[in-house]
Amino acid sequence: QMDTRDIYIALYDPDPDRPDAAEEIYGTLRFALEFQDGEPTSTKSRLAKNGLAEVVIRTKQSFHPPDVQKAHVELGQTHNRPIPRSWLGIPMISEGRVFGVVVLRNYKFENAYTAYDQEILEILAGQSAIALENLRLYQAEKLAQEQKSATENMAIMSLTAAEFAHKMNNLAGTIPVRIDRAKKLLDGNNPKDA
Repeated sequence: QMDTRDIYIALYDPDPDRPDAAEEIYGTLRFALEFQDGEPTSTKSRLAKNGLAEVVIRTKQSFHPPDVQKAHVELGQTHNRPIPRSWLGIPMISEGRVFGVVVLRNYKFENAYTAYDQEILEILAGQSAIALENLRLYQAEKLAQEQKSATENMAIMSLTAAEFAHKMNNLAGTIPVRIDRAKKLLDGNNPKDA
C-alpha cells in the first residue's frame, strides 16, 4: 500500500513576462494540498527555484532519485528542515502543459515507493491535469463570452448615444425656425404704434 502521509500537490503558474526555458523555470508554485505525517498543513506560495519539484516541472517527467540527499546537493539546495529519505515527484501534464506536481515524501525509509506507486500516481496526476485543463478552457471561454457581451453592450450604448445626439441636432436645428415663426406671429398680432 502506497504511503501518502507526506504528500503535497503544488500547482505551477508560469511567469507571463518571462517564458520558461529548458534549463530553468521562472513561475510560481502554489501549494494546493499538503500533508505532513498524515496531518494537513500549508506552505506559502513561492517562486520556482532549483528544487526537486522544479526538476519535475522543467523536464515534464517523473523523478524518483535513489539518493534524495545527493539529489539536493547536486541541485545546490540548502534546507532548514529535514530532507526526506524517499522522494517521488509526478508532473501533472495535459496537452503538453505542466499544471503542477504531485510529490510523495518519506522521512523514515529509503526506497519507500515502487514502480507501481509511480505508475498509479502518473495516472491520477494525468487525470487531474486534464480536469485542470478543462477548467482553464471553461474559464477562458467564459471570459471571452463576458468580453463579447461587454463589447456588444458598448456598441448598443454608442448607437443609442449617436441616435440621441442626432435627434438633439435635428431639434436644435429647428429652434431658430420656430423662434422666427413665433416672432412673426407676435409681430403680426401686435401692430407697432406709429
